[in-house]
Amino acid sequence: KRRKKESGTPLILFDVDGTLAVPAQKAAPEMVALLARLREAGFLVGIVGAGDFEKQQGQLGGPDLRSRLDFVFSENGVHS
Repeated sequence: KRRKKESGTPLILFDVDGTLAVPAQKAAPEMVALLARLREAGFLVGIVGAGDFEKQQGQLGGPDLRSRLDFVFSENGVHS
């Protein structure tokens, strides 16, 4: 469930490849659980990465990724 973004709520952003997961591989279940625990603790949580959304979704636990994070920044820094 998407939460209301309150002014002053801390935001934590994570890079995907090389931080939450080995590049192009699935993140460990502990990393996915960490994101959930941070949200439960009241933080806004998001990811940033150069990969497309489908890749990020596959790396971080499946099709409900948008409902488990507050922000998803895909294809960040990609130039054509």
